[in-house]
Amino acid sequence: MAALLSATLALLAAASARAATFDITDYGAIPGDQSVATNNTVAINAALAAASANAGPATIVLIPVADAGPFWALGGIAASNLVNVTVRLDGGLTAYPDYKNWPLTDPGHYAHFIHLVDCVGLSLTGAGTVDGKGIGWWNKEILPALFGKLTAKRPKLVQIQTSTDVLVDGWTLVNSPSFHLLLTDVLRAEVRNVNVVVDREKQRALKAHLRRARRRRRRRRRLALALGDQVVDDVMDSFGAG
Repeated sequence: MAALLSATLALLAAASARAATFDITDYGAIPGDQSVATNNTVAINAALAAASANAGPATIVLIPVADAGPFWALGGIAASNLVNVTVRLDGGLTAYPDYKNWPLTDPGHYAHFIHLVDCVGLSLTGAGTVDGKGIGWWNKEILPALFGKLTAKRPKLVQIQTSTDVLVDGWTLVNSPSFHLLLTDVLRAEVRNVNVVVDREKQRALKAHLRRARRRRRRRRRLALALGDQVVDDVMDSFGAG
């Protein structure tokens, strides 16, 4: 009887060790504070790494609801070789638009906000929101002379790559710098109940600004043909950029 009880307890302990929840706040993530965005990326990656090492059948990485607001983070939230892991997004995760300090994967590419590679049995679930704060990225891509030029290609909001048996369910994806959700070389994927939200008003305003800038350039070219560049500069300065 004692031997049977001991074996049962050992099995329960092993099952408990495998079926674990890794809350990002236990790894130092702090909600509602933009100044800790870099720290939050590190904390989330630590929780993902712990989940990868757990190798259990019911492992959860939890991004919880927080009264203080969403968890701000920089790009580079990344993991590989997650097996039977669920990333449960109950709260909010927001990309901090710090273009200068946003990490690069190489000189030509910004790191994706969330990038998961070589996973099996991966699930992204929950009713939370990932906000890419894409407006600034769009501005810089479309009107670099006005907003400043990006030094690399824009990141994706969520990319899952070279993985098998993937489920994405319930996430809301807002204003990605580029693609909201990109699956590449993924075998057997199911995407359901995913909401993609784009700020159309800001998009329309940006397009209107672009049209005005193009009209101004065309007017300047026509004037330059007749008056010369310096005279055109004086004329355009007098009447503004409208």
